[in-house]
Amino acid sequence: MKLERKTKEKDKEKQIQEEKEDYEKLNEQVKLAILGDGKAKLKVVEMLNPLIEYSIKRYCPIYKEYQDLYQDSVLIVLNCLENFDQKRSFPKYVKSYLKYFLLDTFRYLSQKPDMDSKDKEGEDILEKIEDNINIEKEYERKLENIALTKAIKELPPRQRQIIVLYYLENMSIKEIGLKMAISKWTVVSAKKKALKKLRSKINDNR
Repeated sequence: MKLERKTKEKDKEKQIQEEKEDYEKLNEQVKLAILGDGKAKLKVVEMLNPLIEYSIKRYCPIYKEYQDLYQDSVLIVLNCLENFDQKRSFPKYVKSYLKYFLLDTFRYLSQKPDMDSKDKEGEDILEKIEDNINIEKEYERKLENIALTKAIKELPPRQRQIIVLYYLENMSIKEIGLKMAISKWTVVSAKKKALKKLRSKINDNR
C-alpha cells in the first residue's frame, strides 16, 4: 500500500511539473506572438488546439458546422493575442472568449429551422476529423501565407464592418444587428460570406 501511494504521489508530482513546463512554454510563445512573431502565433494556436476542440464540443455541438466553428475559434485566439494585457492567464482569457462566442453562436444557429444540433450525418464528424484530417496543421500552412488585416480591408464594407465588430469589438450578433439596423440572420449570413472570402484569399496565397 505504501509503495502504491508513493508511486501515485510521484506520478502526480510529475504531472504537475509537466503542466507547469507546458504553461511556461505557452507563455514564452504568447510573449513572442504579442511582439508580432508569426511563427509564435502559429505555435500558440497549436498549443491551444485541445482547448479549441474541447470548447466546440462543450459549448456549440453542432457537428456539421465544425469546420466553420474551428476557423472562427482560430480567429478568436489570434484576436485575443492582439488584446491580451499579460496581467492574467492567457488560456483562461481565451477560454472565456471562446465560451462567449460559441454559446452565442449556438443560440442563433440552433434557432434555424433546418438546424439540429444532433444531426445524424454530423454525429461522429469530430471523431472522423480527428482520425483523418489534421485541421490544425492545415491552418498552420494557411496562416503562414495570409496577411489577415489586408484581407479584411478588401472585404465589402458591410462584411468588413461585421467582422470588425464581431472579432475586434467583441459585439454579439444581436448587438451588431441593432447597431447596423439589420436582422440577426443577415449578420450571420454576411459573417459566413466574409469568412468564406477570407478562406478563399488564404487559399490563393498558399
